[in-house]
Amino acid sequence: MTENNYAFAVAQIRSLENSLFTRNAFEQILSTKEERDILDILLSHGYKLPFENATVNDIIDHSQSDVYELLKGHIKDAPALKLFTVKNDFHNLKTVIKGLAGETAFEENIISPSTVDTATLKTAISEKKYDLLPGLLETAAKESMETLGAHFDGQMADAVIDKYTLLAYKDIAEESDSKMVKEYVDAVISSADIKTAFRGAKTHRSEEFYNNALCGSISLDKTALTRAARKGEDDVITYITSVGFAKAAAALKVSLFEFEKAVDQKIMRIIDGAVFENFSIDPLIAYGIKRENEIKNLRICIAGVRTGDIGSVTERMCLPDV
Repeated sequence: MTENNYAFAVAQIRSLENSLFTRNAFEQILSTKEERDILDILLSHGYKLPFENATVNDIIDHSQSDVYELLKGHIKDAPALKLFTVKNDFHNLKTVIKGLAGETAFEENIISPSTVDTATLKTAISEKKYDLLPGLLETAAKESMETLGAHFDGQMADAVIDKYTLLAYKDIAEESDSKMVKEYVDAVISSADIKTAFRGAKTHRSEEFYNNALCGSISLDKTALTRAARKGEDDVITYITSVGFAKAAAALKVSLFEFEKAVDQKIMRIIDGAVFENFSIDPLIAYGIKRENEIKNLRICIAGVRTGDIGSVTERMCLPDV
């Protein structure tokens, strides 16, 4: 992509960033009582009706695909574009496996954007034709099904898929020339490994579990994290504090919600530097990440409005400063 093309793409993204939700906009939603009011606020911030009579949920469900298609129009061959489909692909794999194992409907839990259609996933799992799936998705499907068959442990099978999700992120970082993308991926992998280790320490998981579940990152050594998790929660906190995750460790002592907010804040700091870039991929990827975070906060926010439990949901949200 030439500098002129980047300049055009970045200019479009800059104009769209003006429609991103501010703290005040989230507070507006929290003060609403009618679905129609929420819908109007969404539309005023650039969200689109995917079809006539679409609900608030429909709009939010389709919004990430809209962002992906926008970015794809500018950077369709960039490895970093896969950041917006990789997690969904592995989520959908997990959903299909659970649905087929339990012989229950699962289609409504399939999310987009993704690169592998539901029919292909279903055939690959039900007929053990794992080679229908691309790259690490094939390996994840095969190993997850083998783990399920050998241990009858759904959580361990899920952990296998989660690890390959992180390995796929790692591949994207290695393929990308962007320092921002590499730092973002390292934060995603490290935070996921910390959560897995901490939860595993709570339930006294085996070393085999950690070997299957942890990915390892630039910032965190898999062997050292496993050793800490095998000893207990306090040792996990001590270890991550010693390797530069003091804020995350402090948040983890409070709750997993606080930890996730601390991770979101770290990611926002990583991508904030893109505001100074005009001739690179970084502003486009940063916009996509901001929209993902916005959509996550909207889901939490709207759930609070519907249940009337405003206080607890705001504790889970990582809101903009302004």
